[in-house]
Amino acid sequence: MEWARGYGVADASDKRPVSTDTLFQVASISKSVSAAAILRLVQQGKLGLDDDVNSRLLSWKLQGAPGAPAPVVTVRQLLSHTGGTTVSGFAGYTPTEPVPGLQAILNGEKPANSPRIFVDTPPGQALRYSGGGYTVLQQMVMDVTGQPFDKLMQASVFDPLNMRHSTFAQPLPPRLQANAANAHDKSGAVLPGKWNTYPTLAAAGLWSTPSDLARFVIAIEQASDGKSATFLSKPMASAMLTPVLNQYGLGMSLDGRDADARFFHSGANAGIRSTMVGYAYKGQGAIILTNSDNGGGLIQELLRWIAAEYKWNDYKPVERVLAPAEPALFARYTGKFAVAGRTITVTTRDDTLFVQEDSFGTQPIALLPESATRYFALEANLTLTFLPQSDGAVDAVDVAYFGNYRATRIK
Repeated sequence: MEWARGYGVADASDKRPVSTDTLFQVASISKSVSAAAILRLVQQGKLGLDDDVNSRLLSWKLQGAPGAPAPVVTVRQLLSHTGGTTVSGFAGYTPTEPVPGLQAILNGEKPANSPRIFVDTPPGQALRYSGGGYTVLQQMVMDVTGQPFDKLMQASVFDPLNMRHSTFAQPLPPRLQANAANAHDKSGAVLPGKWNTYPTLAAAGLWSTPSDLARFVIAIEQASDGKSATFLSKPMASAMLTPVLNQYGLGMSLDGRDADARFFHSGANAGIRSTMVGYAYKGQGAIILTNSDNGGGLIQELLRWIAAEYKWNDYKPVERVLAPAEPALFARYTGKFAVAGRTITVTTRDDTLFVQEDSFGTQPIALLPESATRYFALEANLTLTFLPQSDGAVDAVDVAYFGNYRATRIK
């Protein structure tokens, strides 16, 4: 590990400083760590990547849409977001809200604040980001091993990799709370109750530090490069880092080729933004954890600085020329657009366009104009290009966000 630093404060009100051992929620990076634990179960012969998850689920079964037959969805498909499952992300629970059990979340029953998880598109045909699919995997892993998920992760991942400051315990135990970074909203205020609780552990429930996640990234790199099979075998690492659809592997987004092949994942919980990057064959990477809804822009800036310092070919600055905003056109752009079961919502406020979709983060993201129809975000690597028809109506938008896809208007 080259270096680790803590900057800023864990709480804006009391100015408690961040250290290298401060615990952060890492949001959807949880999926990558959970995927590795599942691959270790495959490696041990306790699971198969192409097993039908319903054949391994004992206490609950994954259903199709009402009236549809029970789907056949594999472990590999859920790990790669190609299982056709619903529910892209989770809002978590404030301290004043009751925290539901896992089966209530799976069934969309109160006190869960998310809808039922089921299969509504044909498995294997499209990539649709689904925290719901990882929640199904969480239940499956517990059924297969007979262990609570957090205890399994401790034994399977944290202990072997010496990740001493990581836990899937939710709510966060009182003994760890004094060392945790409090979540902050866009105004800079601490969230009520300091942070939300995420019982969807596999999808969003990990607390960790950059140093611990660096140990995880190094283990994946060493397995991929054949330097060590202590944590994962080279075939398992290869399966993790092989695209299934649209440059997403098993718990990892993927990009680059040969020496520049990299794996990465970002995360966004309430008041939290995070990213993790590793190069499969260079032995390089970076982990950046922030405790603010404004953290996305800082992450992008830090990645550019790291890339320049270590001569990466990625994350180089992209110069954009701002075009004049045309609020008169915004009425044509606002509304809801859908792609592969995901809903992208475009709104306007104070002569600015905003976009919101769970995989982009929990809060709407401001968009800046590059032309009359093309908009980009400063706080995320996200571009929207609206597609007007001859009469000016906009019924589709092209989205560039870890891949390219077209969403069509539904409202």
